[in-house]
Amino acid sequence: MPDIFVNVGPMDYNTDTNKVALKFAVNSKEQMRKAASAAIRAQPGFTVEQAGTTKQFDFNATLSEVVFGTRNGQPSVTCKLTADLSAPAKFAAGKKEMVSASISGNATLIGGTTDRDVADCIAAAMTKTVNESVIPGIKDYVSKHP
Repeated sequence: MPDIFVNVGPMDYNTDTNKVALKFAVNSKEQMRKAASAAIRAQPGFTVEQAGTTKQFDFNATLSEVVFGTRNGQPSVTCKLTADLSAPAKFAAGKKEMVSASISGNATLIGGTTDRDVADCIAAAMTKTVNESVIPGIKDYVSKHP
């Protein structure tokens, strides 16, 4: 069976600077794309390369919030995402079909508040979202739409 193609969208971030500071937002789109692509490639039967695939999905996410705080008495950063997943017209009987418009994910990392900590948090949130919501969502959809 050919791999299932997941088109990783352009990604976005919340423009409310009280939720996502501009200094973190600037690189967040590329960080999310890289993390999503790596997590999808790591799953057997899934690819981000379209060649030879018969089933295709579109995935896009938004960095909705970056929160600094403490966890277990140590500095921490929490990154929150919202996302959607759809099956394009080719697979969804001639029209784009929303598989899920309400995917959310987050990760909290103990550490600090550096740019690197935030980048790692964004990647962790994206990886967790792909592994816990996107891939299972696709598998469920495919099982119902052979």
